[in-house]
Formats: sequence, C-alpha cells, structure tokens
Amino acid sequence: MDKSSALEYINQMFPTEASLCSVEPLMQKIQEMELDPKKFAELLDKIEAEADEFLLARNQMVENDKERNVNREALTALRKRARTTKTSVLSPFDSMMKDIHGSSTKPLVLEVCSTCGSHDSSEPTWMMLQGADLFAAIPFHAVHTMLEKSFILFTFFATLS
Repeated sequence: MDKSSALEYINQMFPTEASLCSVEPLMQKIQEMELDPKKFAELLDKIEAEADEFLLARNQMVENDKERNVNREALTALRKRARTTKTSVLSPFDSMMKDIHGSSTKPLVLEVCSTCGSHDSSEPTWMMLQGADLFAAIPFHAVHTMLEKSFILFTFFATLS
C-alpha cells in the first residue's frame, strides 16, 4: 500500500479534522517507518480500531438525534391536542392579577401547566412505554411531563457530543 492510498483510506474513514486528531500521530509513524509489514499491519489495526470507535460514536449521535426528534414531535402533538403553545398559557402571576378583582373565595394563585392549559390534565392518553411493546392509558399531564423531562435529557446528551 503506497502513501497516497493510505491517505485516501484515512480520509474516507475520518472526514473531519476533529476526527483525525487521534490518527495524526499514527500517520506520522507510518510515514517515518520503513515498510516493515508487521509494524505496518499493527498500525493499520490501530487506525481501524480508532475508525470503529469514531463510527460507533457517530451512529450513537444519529440515534440520539432520532429519539430527540420523535420526542419533540410527540410534545408538539400533545400541545396541539391541548391547543396550547409554550407561551399561550398565562403565567400564575398573570392569572392571579386577572382574578384579584373577582371573588375573594377563589385562590389568588392558580397552578397552571403551560402545556395543559385549560385541557383536562387527567384525560387518559395512550402512550407506548419505552423499551416494551406495551401501551398504557396515562393521564395527559403525566405523559407530557415525562416527554418534557426526556427531551431535556436528549438535548443534554446531544450537546455533549
């Protein structure tokens, strides 16, 4: 294998500069050494192992992204069902100010979920449980709360990559 074909192989396996940082010292060794077949084979094995790790990490990023997108779509569908958006529901302070001039028997602060809004939060919503082929009727509020927490985790893991 000549120098140019080795470089082509590495460029194929590591398309970005960031992915090459661990391979660069190995390439320098290949260029400096005499073409001893055993050493060359060992270095190619190391390069292949690095490439495998890189491809596994990239595939994991793609899978995490897919899960995050499915989660986001589910949250959007629940918000449409409740006819709310992230900002369409009044904050507890706004609700308090609106109700302050009304009856004194009403509580001053109303707990209002920004996703549920005026939607019945106890309405059963079908959800497929993660890791099982099992559907369960879970209250609307619990479903979107679980999805929002999952979305935060997916976003966190996406920023680590």
